[in-house]
Formats: sequence, C-alpha cells, structure tokens
Amino acid sequence: MQPVVTFDTNAVCIGSVIDIPFYSTGVYTFNTYTAQISDSDGTFPASPTVVGTFANSATYDPALGSLPGSVSGLIPVVTPGCNYYLRIVSSNPVATGTVWGPFCIQEC
Repeated sequence: MQPVVTFDTNAVCIGSVIDIPFYSTGVYTFNTYTAQISDSDGTFPASPTVVGTFANSATYDPALGSLPGSVSGLIPVVTPGCNYYLRIVSSNPVATGTVWGPFCIQEC
C-alpha cells in the first residue's frame, strides 16, 4: 500500500517520517513487522536498510474487515534518486510482503 508521504508529486526528503501501511493474513506469534527500503537501483540486498519496526502479533486481514497495519520510521540517509522501493517483512512466521514503489528521495 502506498505511504501517505508519497502522495505528493515531490520527492520524499531524507529524514522524513514515513508510515508504511500493510495487510497481513495468517497467524503471527511473537512477531515483528519490519519496513525495509531498497538500494538506489531498486534491489533489496541480503541485509536491507531498515526504515522502522513494529512489534505486533496481530493479523491485518482485509477479508476479516481489518484496517491496515502500519510500520512507522524515518527515511534514511541514502543517495538521492527515483528508484527506491519499500516492503514489509514479518519475523514469525517469516514472510515478505508486496513491494511498493518506485518513489523518489531527495535531500531537503
């Protein structure tokens, strides 16, 4: 799902607060949702940069009438550019959500 801070046509500023909405299905126990950002070329390395975390075992299933969950964080110091992507991963069970992007990041 698209973060609100990216609705504007301008690039997102390094250091900006970002809330990344997501849905999840299944059963989560002692889980942490983690927001990750890609490299400037749009790929996620083996150890991607973490934007924020949310320790929570809730399921955010739209089929059950749930509102989306959200992981909050800060846009890290990265090379300005327009090929960045975000994703949410869970820790228990380990799962990778849908990738969202691309979007632009700039120094402000």
